Amino acid sequence: WVGLSSCGKSSHESPPVPSGPETGPTVKVVRVPGTAAAVVAVFPDGRAFYSPDGFNLGGGGNTIPAYDGNLQVLDIVAVGAGVDALLSNGAVYFSPNGQDLGGGGKSTYASTGGLPIQSLTAVGVGVDAAFANGGPVYYSPDGLNLAGGGHSTRVYAGGHGVQQIVAVG
Repeated sequence: WVGLSSCGKSSHESPPVPSGPETGPTVKVVRVPGTAAAVVAVFPDGRAFYSPDGFNLGGGGNTIPAYDGNLQVLDIVAVGAGVDALLSNGAVYFSPNGQDLGGGGKSTYASTGGLPIQSLTAVGVGVDAAFANGGPVYYSPDGLNLAGGGHSTRVYAGGHGVQQIVAVG
């Protein structure tokens, strides 16, 4: 269960993100679609690393930071042609190559709805994006347009907070 609440503005800033290689366990590792062995790994402190060969997930070798901003990466989900990354401010970015998870490079903002996203759930090759504060849930087959539009479909209109989404089938 993942919880996130926001009213749009906050004077609370995320703690500084540590530097150097990770030494602890991963929270999640996902394969970058369309690559032979590349993965993105997220760690408990909110740092994320991109490994082109699946080795040295916490840094070193050919591994590089997948996000170098001041927020934390809360979750990552592999989608049809890339990776969606949920940041601690409720923003989600789509990266076709598993890098620049907070924007820049080839990455793009995946939601223009204005509300923070509470959680991402992999569903087939797509993703369900649940908005915070009892907001709607949208299914996106490509990880883009998480607030509707494009190929996305609203699967829950909102009104009550979503506690959990479980992909079936």
